[in-house]
Amino acid sequence: MDFKTTFLKAKNSYTQNSQIQQKMQDNLIKILIQYKISANNILDLGCGNGGLTYKVSNLLQYKKFVAIDVVDFSEYFLDSNIEFIKHDMQDIIKLSKLKYDLIISNASLQWTNQKQLLENIHLLCNKDSYVLFSTFGRDNLKEIKETCLVGLNYLEVQDYKEILKKQWNIIEISTNTETISFNKPLEIFYHFKKSGVNALNKHFKITKKILKELEIKHNNKITYQPIYILAQKA
Repeated sequence: MDFKTTFLKAKNSYTQNSQIQQKMQDNLIKILIQYKISANNILDLGCGNGGLTYKVSNLLQYKKFVAIDVVDFSEYFLDSNIEFIKHDMQDIIKLSKLKYDLIISNASLQWTNQKQLLENIHLLCNKDSYVLFSTFGRDNLKEIKETCLVGLNYLEVQDYKEILKKQWNIIEISTNTETISFNKPLEIFYHFKKSGVNALNKHFKITKKILKELEIKHNNKITYQPIYILAQKA
């Protein structure tokens, strides 16, 4: 599986085909507003085409805003004061010389070694800084994992609590499920292609058996399980 390629191919169709991720962005914004968070320096990990980036930039006053992604989304930031960096977020801790007051991320961390990244992310932060991110839990796309026997290794809420507890005070952590229904099973894979959320490896083949099972057993539905976390540096 080359997730870089899938996101590159989907970068122009992502917004129209990622309704769950859009809703997750809005939920993160609600959390920012609820806790009246402010920040001078902000970092967006896995920014994509800047959906969350711009919503946060319109909400907060800041001095420096850096957005990084492994795919080149620089064209979406040309007329902004946001600095886009094309790089793997896994290596940002080694590269960044700046300390941040707020690190955000929407629906991206599941593509990384989350444990390694989150155990070290405090190194990028000032005292009392915040991390606010959304990702996905173990039940994410469970129909695809059950039917196609492929998928990412998602973490559970308790896993995040264990990973973060040494360096962070968790202010809020929650999860829910969102279901999308399709008219035909093949539309599910079209949805993955257009949104870039494709955990299928390049050798995966869509068979009649798979399509039939998705239609009969799962009623042409797929489940997303967003997880939302706000934590402050201890």
